[in-house]
Amino acid sequence: MPLEYIKYKANKGELNTDMDMQRHYVWTGSQEQELIDSVLLNVRIPEFHAIVEEDKWNICDGKQRFTCLFKFLDDKIPFEERTAREELKFLFPKGKKQIYFSELPRELQASILNTTITIAKYSKLTRQEEI
Repeated sequence: MPLEYIKYKANKGELNTDMDMQRHYVWTGSQEQELIDSVLLNVRIPEFHAIVEEDKWNICDGKQRFTCLFKFLDDKIPFEERTAREELKFLFPKGKKQIYFSELPRELQASILNTTITIAKYSKLTRQEEI
């Protein structure tokens, strides 16, 4: 399903990344930059896992990746030139060292929002199965 739809569900409170089994957000800037770089180059993102209860998706694997993606889409973290692969250097005008999602070309924004995200969904799990 498209990343844009998943972000919509998150904004509506229908996607929970804070299950008690999940650690706090701990990704470093380097890890964030690697994921953003991959998304910009349309590299497949590994599958996420969710426990579904009615219309709510409780993410049991993928909190770090979703948090990073949402922060990027919300212009809370930029993509940095110093970490960009060569084929993405064109995104940075002369002298600009970082770029936010909202500053990307519209067609690239659309491509990112249409990135296919795979979520394996589970229901009616025991506590042990959840963990």
